[in-house]
Amino acid sequence: MIEEKENLNAYEEDSRMGCNAMIILIIVVIFVVVAYVAFQELESSSNETTSSSASVTQPLPTSSHLSEDRLIVLTPEQWTEHLNALNDHRDALNAQRQIVSQLQTQINTLSHEVQQLQQQVSMLGNKPVVSPKPNKTASSNKPSEPTKTSMGFRPDALVFAGYKHHLMSPTAQFSVRNNTDKVIKDFKVRIHYYNMKGRMLDYQELSYEQILKPGNAYTIKLDGYKWQNNYVHHSSVNAHEGYPYKVSFSLLSYTECKK
Repeated sequence: MIEEKENLNAYEEDSRMGCNAMIILIIVVIFVVVAYVAFQELESSSNETTSSSASVTQPLPTSSHLSEDRLIVLTPEQWTEHLNALNDHRDALNAQRQIVSQLQTQINTLSHEVQQLQQQVSMLGNKPVVSPKPNKTASSNKPSEPTKTSMGFRPDALVFAGYKHHLMSPTAQFSVRNNTDKVIKDFKVRIHYYNMKGRMLDYQELSYEQILKPGNAYTIKLDGYKWQNNYVHHSSVNAHEGYPYKVSFSLLSYTECKK
């Protein structure tokens, strides 16, 4: 169970980093397209400004070339209007240049972040896989057999009930009640997991050090079974939204306190 959880967390971390790199790459492409369009508009505006400047600075025909009825004379107001138009084009050109400069700066920043993400992904890909040490509480291929205490083993010495595990909750819980007249200081239990058709999905063995007084019940918390994969106990109100399962308990051993 713990191995699957660690592998799944590593896979989710790699997936998130890959998705982040892909998103940043898409943003870079969008910025490049925007920069290209802005550059085209800047070039078009520059051509218009050049043609306008040429038309304003074109020398007026003199009387030696044209007759008096075709002579064009600009008034001071017309000269002022042409100069204002030229200044407007120049300001628009400068503004577009500033936009292009800002886009280039943002593209360089995003490119640097993409390179960092690629390096991190490469480092994760080259990271050696370390096999986790066996956990005493994890399930194994061969289930443990119930063991007897010096006082004699009673399968009903502890009563397990009230198992709860809600959808997408990483924590589950159940209650355990001491059904003897002795104080119990620790116990070991095996939990079986079944689908709704009764087929066993998995099991795990857990050991707890807990003082259990006679007749008293206590709440025990543990990791929710495959909660990342939307597994949920069938008693939960939203069990229909995930993969419902059932559980059963088998008491393997316990230790009674000596008087």
